[in-house]
Amino acid sequence: MLAALKAYAALMKMALVGVACLFVLIFYEGIPWILDGRVDRVRKDALEGYVSQVELDAARAKNAELLRQLAAGRKAADGFAELLAAAQEKIAADAAADKQKEAEYEAQLAAAGRSCGLDGDDIRWLRE
Repeated sequence: MLAALKAYAALMKMALVGVACLFVLIFYEGIPWILDGRVDRVRKDALEGYVSQVELDAARAKNAELLRQLAAGRKAADGFAELLAAAQEKIAADAAADKQKEAEYEAQLAAAGRSCGLDGDDIRWLRE
């Protein structure tokens, strides 16, 4: 009888230790569908803060990248505008040089007595 009583007391101690462990586990970790333990709340709060910080960092990085691309686009557009202006100046200078050469050639022909007697209206009429 004494042995059975000792076995029963040992069994009760183990049950008490098991219940205490279960209580500590529930208190600190929580059972998600029943309780929300302190550690879980702190973990969730930290995770929410981390997610917010990561989203903020991602938005800042995206903003910085867009600003970089915008600056590069503006620089490229300015470069192309300079090239266009230089090309237009060259075309205007070439046209003026061509008109000058044409006038000099017509003057040479007129001095040699070989000038063309047709004017612009006659040439247009011939082309029609």
